[in-house]
This record gives sequence, structure tokens and C-alpha cells, in this order.
Amino acid sequence: QISGANSPASLSQVTMRRQVQDDLSKWETNAAGDPETQADNRSRAHEFAKILKISTPLVSPGCRISRNFLAGSQEEFHVPCPHCGHRHTLDWENFVANIDPEAPEKSCFTCPECGCEIREHHRPAMLRAGEWRAANPKAKRQHRSFYIWSAYSLLQSFETIAREWLKAKGDPASEQTCLNDTAGIAYEA
Repeated sequence: QISGANSPASLSQVTMRRQVQDDLSKWETNAAGDPETQADNRSRAHEFAKILKISTPLVSPGCRISRNFLAGSQEEFHVPCPHCGHRHTLDWENFVANIDPEAPEKSCFTCPECGCEIREHHRPAMLRAGEWRAANPKAKRQHRSFYIWSAYSLLQSFETIAREWLKAKGDPASEQTCLNDTAGIAYEA
């Protein structure tokens, strides 16, 4: 069954054991109130219901997916440095700090432990050896939450991400789109 978050009628009189709430950050209050709560209530009758909430973040504060992430286990994918083995996440801020506007093809990360450059050719092996780690492990039993962004995808090069950021930089609307869609970060209003 497919329901729309904008229609209170489609979020009532059904019981769902499993549901996917897609593009959650874009859900807006409808005539009956909060559509996320309405949808969650559709699974209340099932003790072991599964609700999958998926979205890129939009604007903070008030971003639904960011709020859900923080309420959960806050799991991020940690990869080993190819030089020293230190496990860390591929952070947006680390990446942006290593973008050379004159040579975006040289964009990389640096290991927070040894300071060595982590280049694109290191990524496949790092991903194979990566693992999910929870910042809030106590929440794992009840509410698991995960964060990942484009730098982990073999479908997008570091150069492409860097060029996208350089093109967006300085234009708030373009920066928001880049941060939301590429970095998976809520734009700070």
C-alpha cells in the first residue's frame, strides 16, 4: 500500500507491520497534524514492527531525519587509514579542508591520526575493511540509525564531489543542495 504524507485519510484505518517512510525530511504537517507520528501509529499494533525512515536531510533546526538519527544509535561507517590503520569516518569538513580550487582532481582526505593523504585509489580497500560503529550503542536495541554520504560511494569520484562544492560555494541555495544531496548534512539556517 502506498500512502501520501499529505493525506491524513491515507494514514488512517490501516495497520502496517512494516513500512518505509521515504523522503521523510520533506514531510509537512497535514490537516490532522504530524504525518510522521500518524504513520508511526499505523504500526503500533505490532510489537515487532519495522519502520524504515529514509531521507537526505534538509534544513536544521527542524529536520526530521536529523532528529531521528540523533535519537537512534548514530552509526557511521569507519574505515582504516591505508597508511597507519587508524579507523575513522570520512568527514565532510576533512574533505573540504583538502580541496585545492586550482586542482580539484587532487582532492583527498587526511588521516586524523597520522596526517597522511587518503586518495581515491585507497577507497575500495578501505570500504571492504570498513565497519559500522555506534556513537549511541544503548539505542541499538530499540532504534538504529545510520549516516553515510557520497564519499563512500564508488559511483562518485572525489574530484566530482570537490567540483560540485566549488561550483556551489558562495550561493546559499546551491550550498544547501550540495550539503543535503552530496554530503548528507542538514543545512544550518
